[in-house]
Amino acid sequence: MRRTICKIMGAVMIMSLIWSAPSVTASDRSESQNITSVRTPINDKKGGTVWTRSFSVDGTLTYNSTPVITDDAIYLVSGNTLYELDLDGNIKRQMTLAATMNSVCYMCRQENTLWIPLSGGTMQCVDINTMQSLWVSEAFGGQSLSYVTVYNGYVYAGTAEVSINSTQGTFYCLDARTGKLQWKYRNEEQPGGYYWGGSVVMDDKLYFAGDNGILVEHDLVEDTVYREISITQKGRIRSDLQYVAAEHAIYATSNAGEICRFDGSEVTTYTMFPRAKAVNCTSTMSIVDDTAYVGAMADGMGYLCVWDMQTHSMRYTVKTGKACEVKATPLVSTAYEDGNYVYYTCNNPPGGVYFIKDTKQGTPAVQKTLYEPATARQYCMSSIVAGSNGVLYYSNDTGTLFAVSEVEHSSDIVPSASPAVTKSPAGMSKPSTSVKPMASKTKRPKTPTKVRLIKKKNGCKISWKKGKLATRTIVYVKVGKGKWKKCASTTGKSYRYRSKNKKKVQFRLRSARKNGKRWIYSGYTKKYQYRR
Repeated sequence: MRRTICKIMGAVMIMSLIWSAPSVTASDRSESQNITSVRTPINDKKGGTVWTRSFSVDGTLTYNSTPVITDDAIYLVSGNTLYELDLDGNIKRQMTLAATMNSVCYMCRQENTLWIPLSGGTMQCVDINTMQSLWVSEAFGGQSLSYVTVYNGYVYAGTAEVSINSTQGTFYCLDARTGKLQWKYRNEEQPGGYYWGGSVVMDDKLYFAGDNGILVEHDLVEDTVYREISITQKGRIRSDLQYVAAEHAIYATSNAGEICRFDGSEVTTYTMFPRAKAVNCTSTMSIVDDTAYVGAMADGMGYLCVWDMQTHSMRYTVKTGKACEVKATPLVSTAYEDGNYVYYTCNNPPGGVYFIKDTKQGTPAVQKTLYEPATARQYCMSSIVAGSNGVLYYSNDTGTLFAVSEVEHSSDIVPSASPAVTKSPAGMSKPSTSVKPMASKTKRPKTPTKVRLIKKKNGCKISWKKGKLATRTIVYVKVGKGKWKKCASTTGKSYRYRSKNKKKVQFRLRSARKNGKRWIYSGYTKKYQYRR
C-alpha cells in the first residue's frame, strides 16, 4: 500500500527573464552521453559520412533508438531487433526483442547490461556479452517514451498512454537484476503520462515529472510518495530532469517554454521567450560549468539557446531555421581550448547535423552545417552521440544510422545496408574490409518523368513514365499543411487518388529498385498540386 506523506500544490514563482534556461547532469543514470571530452569534427568543409546503414525495410518512415556506444561496438534498436555493430558499421550480432520500440527508445547501459524500454510499457534487460535476454518485465501499458535511470540496483522508467486531449501514465521501479516490480505510481486525480520525461536522484530520493507538471518525490525502494510538487502552471514536462550539484537543485523544461527549478523547498520558474506568442520546448538541457545549452521553438522559428547558469539569464540564441526545432539533447564537446562545440539536430528535413562554437565570452555564435544527407532526408528528433574516436552517430526518420566525421570523400551516396567505407578519420581503426559498390547493381534509378495530373470526380489521376532502372514508383501526398506521407508504391504507371475534402493536395514521386535486401531510390520529382 502506498503511503503519501505530503502533497505540495502551491503557487509557482514565475520570473520572466529574457529568452532561455538552465540545467545540469543527473545522478547515476548510466554514463552521460551528452557531454564528451573527445575531439569531435569541427571542419564544416570536410563534414561527411564515414558510413551509413539503413534499417528501413521498404523505404517508409522508420525509427531507431538513440545509439549506445562502447569502445568497440554500437548498440541500436530498430523495430523489434537489437543490433550490435562494429565501428565500421558492420552488423556483428542481433537478437529479437520481446516487443517493438516506440517512436523513441532511450536505452541505459551499465557495464555489460543494457536496459531497453519497449512498447506496451515493458522493459527488457539484455546481457550484451552474450546477447541474451536476462528478463522481461510485466507490461504497464502505453508507450515507453521516457528516459531510463538505473541507480543502486534498481531501474526507473515511465509510460505514456496518449488520448486526443490528454495523457496518462505509470512510473515504476524494478529490481535491476530480476525485473521484479518494486513499486509503481499513477496519478488518477491529475493524470499525466511520462512522454519524454525522466527522473533523477537527490538526497536519497527519486524525483520524476510528466505531462501533469507535477514533480513527484518518491522513496527509492519503498512504495512511498513524500511530496507531489507543481513545478509548472503552463505546460507539460517533456524533458529529462537534471541535477545541479553546485546549487543542490533539479531543473526541467516545460513544453510551454519554461525552465523549472526546485531546490528541495522552493520552486522557481523562468520564462524562456516572454515576448513570444507560441513556444515549444522538449529539449533536455546539456550543462557544462556555468553554461546550459537547450533547444526550443518560438513563433515558428527554431533556436539553440545558450543560458548563463550563474545569472539565470540568456546569453544569446542561435536561429536554426523556420520550423527547425531542436527537440533532442545537444551534444557538447569540451575538448577544445577555444570554446565548447555544441552539436544538434533539427526536426525538419533534411535531418542533418549542425553545430556552433561557443567561446563563453558572450559573443553570439553562428550556426554551421556539418553534414546533411544526400538522399536519406527526413525529420529528426535524434540526439547525437560521440564515440571515443570522435565520430558522431545519430539517426533520422528514414531509419538510417549515420557515422559522421571529417572525411575527404563522404560515403553518403545511398544509405546502404552494406555500407561503402571511405577513408577513416584520425583515431578510427582501419576497417578490415572495404565494401566496393558493384558497377551496375548499385546504380540509382532515374526519377520518373512526364508526370501528368488530371482532375477526376472526387479526386485526380496521376500518370508518369517510369524512371530508367526503376522497378517501382512511389507516390507521396501532402494534404493541406500536413506532413508528406507515402500513399502508393506501384509497378504501374498511374495512380488514382480520391479525396472528399477541399484542402490543397500536393504530390511528388520517386523511383525505387531493390538490390538484394535493400532499396535504392532516385531523387524526388517536383511537386504537383491539386484542389477540388
